[in-house]
Amino acid sequence: MAFLFIVGSIFEGDSRRVNDTYVSPSGIYQVESINDSAGAMDQGESFLCLEFIEDGEEYPVEGDKPSKKAVEIDDIHGRYAAEYEVEWISDDSFTVTWNDYDNEYIADVVIDGRSCTVTNTQTTAK
Repeated sequence: MAFLFIVGSIFEGDSRRVNDTYVSPSGIYQVESINDSAGAMDQGESFLCLEFIEDGEEYPVEGDKPSKKAVEIDDIHGRYAAEYEVEWISDDSFTVTWNDYDNEYIADVVIDGRSCTVTNTQTTAK
């Protein structure tokens, strides 16, 4: 039975799943925290993606795979199942906090069209 699960996972391919979602004030963007188990031998990781309502599909919800059009936000990565907190400042900017085993991070993100820029990243020891 375990063999079937492993083979099924290999053929399924994408080990990423939406963990939490944060919709912008007007609903035109959604930030998603993604868990990527990356297989049985890897500890995995988590990161943030940005989705766009203009793509015409419903936003993924917790447990779904992120859409193929989601844009991964560079420089915001954490351990598997890291807790992210997103606070929207305006419809095109937000602040995110997250932690790993030793540090806490905070960053501001500004959205510009279909891309974004991470600014003002700070790290503090726990």
